[in-house]
Amino acid sequence: MDLSLSRFVDIHCHLLPACDDGPANLDGSLAMVRCYAEAGIREAIATPHHIPGSAWSAPAEAIMEKITLLQQAVDAQHLDLKIHPGMEIALHRNMDTGLDTGRFLPLAASNSYLLEPDFHSMGDEIFGAIDLFRARGREVILAHPERVRIFQEYPGRLVELVRQGKLLVQVNIGSLLGNFGAASRETALKLARENAIGYLASDAHAAERRRPPSGAQWEKLCEIVGKETIRSCTGNADQLVRANVQTTTR
Repeated sequence: MDLSLSRFVDIHCHLLPACDDGPANLDGSLAMVRCYAEAGIREAIATPHHIPGSAWSAPAEAIMEKITLLQQAVDAQHLDLKIHPGMEIALHRNMDTGLDTGRFLPLAASNSYLLEPDFHSMGDEIFGAIDLFRARGREVILAHPERVRIFQEYPGRLVELVRQGKLLVQVNIGSLLGNFGAASRETALKLARENAIGYLASDAHAAERRRPPSGAQWEKLCEIVGKETIRSCTGNADQLVRANVQTTTR
């Protein structure tokens, strides 16, 4: 399999305008899209924060409208990036209501949801949310757990959940490159050694800061985690977005 950035599908990024702490407007979003295009990345899942009770809680319908608007602007400028819908869903009370009413968007219209744990969570709410989603037949992808204190202190608990098939883990590329501190990098490397990383993603927020990965950064990442991890993670992401295409075209 080709291990270049052209095979990378970014399943976690804050690309949509005026949704959260990502771009403030369409121009900012297009600047990010140009970063993807320059790196040769052709697909990304837009995952704005969904934090009920905050300003970062755009409804699913609004997110779909913004994706349509941005995709039209991308196509008009002849930039080669396909944008899929999604959310980064913060753990909160009454998640069952949001799930049952369709308030939450899965990733790329798949059966998988990106959940964001509180960075200082002690674990119970994380495990409870995983059980809730699985009980309703949904799959859980945990966003950047290497940045979460409980998993930095006890990474073995996360590895065990992965091995039990209860969730998949998404690690930030920036964590492995050392951009989020020593503890995050050490935990991410531990997950890589245990073959517990299901997805690699940028968690990009802008064209200037926390931007999509460059070719040089991708090469460094390949050296850090090895070809097998890259091959597995890119394959998982490709399967995630392609599963819905296969379902909807039958």
